[in-house]
Amino acid sequence: CFFGGLGLSGLSLCFCGASMASPAASAMPFRTHLRMPNMAQHVCEVLSKHGGLWGPQVEQTLGDLAIRLKPHHVLRVILSQSDPELSVHFFRWALQALDSGGKVRMGTEVVNSLAWEGKKLHIVQALIKEMTFLGVFPHRVAYMNVIKVLCKARRADDALNVLSCMERGAYLLEPVMYNMVLSSFCKVGRTDRAYKVLKGMSGKGCDPNQISFNTMLDGFLKEGRFDEAFGLFQGMVNKGCLPTLVTYNTMIRGLFREHKGKEAIGMFQEMNDKGCTPNVVTYTTVMNGLFQNDKVDEAAKLFLEMVDKGCAPNVVTYNTMINGYFQQKKKDQALALYADMIDKGCTPDAITYGSLIKGFFLLGKVSQAIGFFRKMTDQGCVPNVVTFTTIMHGLFQHSRVDDALHLFCEMSDKDCVPNVVTYSIMINGFFQQGKVDLAIDTFQKMLDKECTPNVVTYSTILNGLFRHGRMEEAVKLFHEMSDKGCTPSVATYNTMIKGFFQHKKVDWAFFLFLEMTDQGYSPNVITYNTIINGLFQHGKVDEGMDVFFEMIDNGCSPNVVTYNIIINNFLQQGKVDDVISLSKVMKKKACAPNAVTYNTMVSGLFQHGRVNEAMHLFLEMIGKGFSPHVTTYNIMINSFLQQSKVDNTLDHFGEMQERGYTSNFMTNSIMKMYKSYCLHSKSFIKRVPSESSIKPLVKRGTFS
Repeated sequence: CFFGGLGLSGLSLCFCGASMASPAASAMPFRTHLRMPNMAQHVCEVLSKHGGLWGPQVEQTLGDLAIRLKPHHVLRVILSQSDPELSVHFFRWALQALDSGGKVRMGTEVVNSLAWEGKKLHIVQALIKEMTFLGVFPHRVAYMNVIKVLCKARRADDALNVLSCMERGAYLLEPVMYNMVLSSFCKVGRTDRAYKVLKGMSGKGCDPNQISFNTMLDGFLKEGRFDEAFGLFQGMVNKGCLPTLVTYNTMIRGLFREHKGKEAIGMFQEMNDKGCTPNVVTYTTVMNGLFQNDKVDEAAKLFLEMVDKGCAPNVVTYNTMINGYFQQKKKDQALALYADMIDKGCTPDAITYGSLIKGFFLLGKVSQAIGFFRKMTDQGCVPNVVTFTTIMHGLFQHSRVDDALHLFCEMSDKDCVPNVVTYSIMINGFFQQGKVDLAIDTFQKMLDKECTPNVVTYSTILNGLFRHGRMEEAVKLFHEMSDKGCTPSVATYNTMIKGFFQHKKVDWAFFLFLEMTDQGYSPNVITYNTIINGLFQHGKVDEGMDVFFEMIDNGCSPNVVTYNIIINNFLQQGKVDDVISLSKVMKKKACAPNAVTYNTMVSGLFQHGRVNEAMHLFLEMIGKGFSPHVTTYNIMINSFLQQSKVDNTLDHFGEMQERGYTSNFMTNSIMKMYKSYCLHSKSFIKRVPSESSIKPLVKRGTFS
């Protein structure tokens, strides 16, 4: 073929060239001896001479050429046109000279070719619409290809229109066609539209199959719509469509993602009860969920069960277990699994080494983290941008700035391009180390390298500038964000509001809070906590409580941090009864107190002489597994000393020692006991810490 060596992308060059026909032939509208390869070029020249407008003169000039055109000629002409209307006119004219079978063949080949090329999708739709109007229906394969391409291009509505054309052609619609549409809608977050299509399938004579339901379940769960997902799951079963392995995997993964671990485990047990054998994906998903819920022993037990049942762990399984163990600071178990995977012939990948590196940094073992990075490269496993970013993050966290910079240079030497996360971590690291100018220079280098900052990058810089007293620069950057195409997020506003409070710009902070809501942003619990805490710190207690009640009215549930802020403020004002009442509200609202809540309340109650209530709460705190803070002990011991309750004092001093508090932390308590040395009986003297334990503190000048 004359065009074969050029490909479709090179056709426009041919169309613009001079005609290859002889001068005599060129003078005539059309001659039968015109060579076939030049037909498409001839049509393009005719259309160009008539200004790209279709009409009787164009048809007269083209003469009886229509009957000689082949599908590839028609395709080339359409590809050369930018006007969909002109393409449709030409296509209709090309079809008119053909019999019904010829029309179908022509339409099928042209539409199919355009779909495979992925070009001129708007023209493809116009051609299908025109053929439907003319009663010409291409082969179903052509329709399928068009639907597939449209769905891939996130044009599911257009794909539905193609299905409607198929329906008019009396084609049997199949689930595979609808499944592509469902998937496309769900991928762009149009789950409700997808669900409407799913419900309408049966009415079109096409019952949803397991893939249809699985696609819809995944869509609901990714949006956190558990109730609808569970309802659909039950509806699937009721319709006699049995859940598959993919169904269960989708449900389990989605439930864990929504922090519904109990329901996820229940689904895992159900699939076993129903005779659906879990695969490596199922086991890995469940183990990952168990680690996220701090159920380390259960995850380890499931790993052994998986192996016993003949389901071989893959690299993802090992990565999940290694990462999970490190998150729980169980280094030995993680390293044992790393050795096991090598023994079993499962080659560690970049994610494996990334988990090991991140884990050792988490444990503060920098040299071991770097050692595994070097081992990774020695084993021929090429570090990717995630690996480099992980190790740089760890180095910054441990104040190894020079090493982080060296690694950044090494990253460039290995042709690994830093991404927005890499730059954001470097900027944050420089700010944390007080190297503000280096942080700003890195941001500028990021822009020079055409790496577009995201909202996290901007929020990081804003936070750093505020923290280092450069408020004016932060305000300027905040206003520049939108101009550079980066829309501020709720987190960005939270950073700005907190920064204004830090710089005592209370009115600015509150104004930005109002502007945020006016711009259509919904403040989250962090926003409200920042506002309430900021107002309290600047003596605006009534305004802070007004924001608290507004928070509730707007449907934003206070969390434990919110209550801690208010409890601390009430105690500072001496509103002890209000604190007791608020703690009861917390329990009623199923907002469990945390260690901060207990320590704050126990300390406050002791300071206000409510010893019995304080001790009751102290014992409750211990029973819940929370550790008293050293400040809590100091306040408690001081309270007992003031009441001359020596035994209580020494009992709690012993508790402090048993809990591993070092002498630095125990200074205040020992000082108080030491000052009471001469005020109590010999029985007290016998129970006071030995001189050897006090002397080191005296030598350091801890007390005179």
